[in-house]
Amino acid sequence: MKILLLNQTFYPDVAATAQHLTELAIELRKRGHQVSVLTSRRAYDSPDKLYAP
Repeated sequence: MKILLLNQTFYPDVAATAQHLTELAIELRKRGHQVSVLTSRRAYDSPDKLYAP
């Protein structure tokens, strides 16, 4: 199954929702699903910091 996850944050951000979504994505992949994530590049607690695309 193809799954699209949308969230403001994702790994390597340390916000709680980033951690939970990352764990969910990993578990879904382990179960054989195709997972895509759409998220912001900005760090949750430091908007000036940008993560690599």
